[in-house]
Amino acid sequence: MNSWTFRREPINKSAGNERRAILVVEDDAVVATDIANTLTNFGYRVVGPLAKGEDVLEKLDSLAPDLILLDIKLDGELDGIQVAEQLQNRVPIPIVFLSALNDEETLRRVKIVKPFGYLIKPFDVAELRAVIELTIDRFSSEDHQKYPEENEEAIGDNVEILQHLQRIDIFADVSKVNLSHLAQSTRIKEVIAGEFLSFEQEEADAGFVPLMGRVRVSKSSSSGKELIVSLVGPWDASGLLNLLPALSGATSSRAQVDSKLLWIPRDAWSALLAKEPCLYRNISQVLAQRLNASHSLSSSLAHARVEGRIINTLLALLPQFGKPISNSSNEGRLFITRKELSELTGTTPETAIRVTKALERQSLLDLTRPGIIKILDIHQLREVVTD
Repeated sequence: MNSWTFRREPINKSAGNERRAILVVEDDAVVATDIANTLTNFGYRVVGPLAKGEDVLEKLDSLAPDLILLDIKLDGELDGIQVAEQLQNRVPIPIVFLSALNDEETLRRVKIVKPFGYLIKPFDVAELRAVIELTIDRFSSEDHQKYPEENEEAIGDNVEILQHLQRIDIFADVSKVNLSHLAQSTRIKEVIAGEFLSFEQEEADAGFVPLMGRVRVSKSSSSGKELIVSLVGPWDASGLLNLLPALSGATSSRAQVDSKLLWIPRDAWSALLAKEPCLYRNISQVLAQRLNASHSLSSSLAHARVEGRIINTLLALLPQFGKPISNSSNEGRLFITRKELSELTGTTPETAIRVTKALERQSLLDLTRPGIIKILDIHQLREVVTD
C-alpha cells in the first residue's frame, strides 16, 4: 500500500492550471507516479519526477517549475530540507514539503527554510489540491519573500494544533483539509486560575477546548449569586457552545485552575460550520451531554443537608473528572480543592472542610494530599447520602 492515500474521483480541470508546471521530487517510484497522475488530472503540467536532491539542483533551470512538491527523505546524499536550503539562493520558487515525519527536530529544520506548505503523509487528493492552489495563489498575488517570513512559526504550531483538533470527537467527521484550515486560525492559550474566558450577556470572541486544567461555566441568579452550570475538563468541546447564536452570552466561563486551552476564533468556527454541516449534529450531541452533566450537578445540590450536597457533588464529578486509585471500580480520586468544592456546593470553605473531615473519619475519604480528594468506598458513600 502506498505511503499516501487518495480517492479516485472525477476532477474538473482548470484551464489556468495547464500553464503551471509542478516538479515532483519523491524517492518512491510508485508514490511519485500516483502523485504525477493526480496532478495531471488536476490540469497541471508535471515535470520530473526526480528521486535525488542532487538532480533537482542540476535540472531546475531546464525544468523551470512553478512549484516544487519535495519529499524530505530522498535518494542520494541530500535530503529535501538540504535541497530547499540551497534553492533559497537561487530563483524564488514556492516549495511544499511532503513527509511522513512530524517529529520536533524535522519541524525545526523545516521552519528554517520557510516553505509555503507541509503535507504529512498519508494525505488525500482534496488536501493535496487545496495546498497547491493556495500556495500558487499566494505566491502569485503577494510578495513571495515576505509571506514565508511572516509565517515561519506557523508550520510547527499548525501541525501540533491539527493533531489536538483531531483528538476531539466533534471533529471526527470533518475533512482533514477543512480541519487544517481551522488549525491555521486556532491557537493555544494559557490562562491562570480565576481568569475569565467569556462573560454572561456578551458575545464570545472565541470558543475553547481545554487541553489541561478545568473551566467552570456559570450563570447569575436573579439575586446576583453565581451558580455553576457545569465544569469543562480536558478534551470537552462544550466550551464551543458559546459560539452558537442561541447560546452566545448565556453563561460566563472562568478558569477554575491554571489551564491550557485550544482557542478557536468565532469567524474560523463559523467558516468551518458552513463547510461541514455534520458539525451541527456533532455539537448537538455535546449540548445533550452538557445538559445531562448540568442536571446531575444541579440534582446534587438539591439535597437539603449540606453533607448530602457535598457527597452528591463528589459522586456527580466522578464520571468526568475522577481517576481510579487502583483496579477497583469502588475507588476514585478527584483533583479538586475543598475551596472549589465549597464553590460548587454553595457553602463556605469551613463547612466543606468540616464535612469532608467527618467523612474521612468514617474511612470514606482520604484527604492527606492537598488538592486531591480520594474516595475510598464509592458504594458506601452513596449509601450515606441515600440514608
